[in-house]
Amino acid sequence: MKLEILKQIISKKEKKTEFAIVTNLATGNSEIFEKDKTLSKDFKNYSKEINNLYNSKKNGIIEGSEIFVETYTRPIKVIIVGAVHIAQYLADFAKSLNFEILIIDPRGYFASKQRFPDIKIINKWPKEAFKELETDKNTALIALTHDPKIDDRVKYKRLMLEAKQEYENTKDPKLKKDISRYDNIQMAKKISLNSAYGAIGNSYFRYYNLLVAEAITTSGQLSIRWIERSLNRYLNQTLGTDDLDYVIASDTDSVYITFDRLINKLPIQGENTGEVINFLDRLARDKIEPFIDQSYQDLARHINAYEQKKL
Repeated sequence: MKLEILKQIISKKEKKTEFAIVTNLATGNSEIFEKDKTLSKDFKNYSKEINNLYNSKKNGIIEGSEIFVETYTRPIKVIIVGAVHIAQYLADFAKSLNFEILIIDPRGYFASKQRFPDIKIINKWPKEAFKELETDKNTALIALTHDPKIDDRVKYKRLMLEAKQEYENTKDPKLKKDISRYDNIQMAKKISLNSAYGAIGNSYFRYYNLLVAEAITTSGQLSIRWIERSLNRYLNQTLGTDDLDYVIASDTDSVYITFDRLINKLPIQGENTGEVINFLDRLARDKIEPFIDQSYQDLARHINAYEQKKL
């Protein structure tokens, strides 16, 4: 093979260009063939057969001749939408198969170079990201997403809580409408999500599965017991007590904590209720909520969950 042809082959492979090498085994002459390219006089008599092998992405000797066609196809491009935990394992597996990988996820803390080294990442919503991409029959799409109601409920509940906090600080009556609207939306999302559990446990439902229904309620019991134990341990360590129950009650998604012992230690004079409430608000925001988030991260690792989705 001539050095010039070899250099072209290396260049095209680096650019991930599809092409074929056509060789006359009798003479040793070779040339590079690309789609819609005119063949030289040495090979033009076999243009139909060469095109057939090239289009079918196959290698082979043309029957009744000494002409050998070797095709070089672009690596399969795999676009993964959703940089969840399972996407890391999937990307590693796809890379081992020499696939070209691309991750789409607007959440920078998920789709980051730390989690997906040496992989192209687009931190945009899929609708926007696909405007920048070229796809063809050599492209595969994998969507590792879920029903948006899951994230929507988190979003609107946080907006509601933020609006409530701002109203406490400013007493702006306009915020009452925001609080009511966000609360209605997040509650509608919650009811919609909860209805899925009831449906799955209904023997007349098309997708009825008692094991899945039991898994949902059992995981709910686990999560509430986990956080009750974690908070009791944390508060006992913080307040220097031994095996006291600070969590006095729990619900499906709530815990009720007594802070009497802590309040009695505060240097607050008289019955200054407002000052106590402000202190407890700061305590919940700066200490308790981050601790709960971390505890559920620990639970997710403990049970090898794909992703921590507790609110």
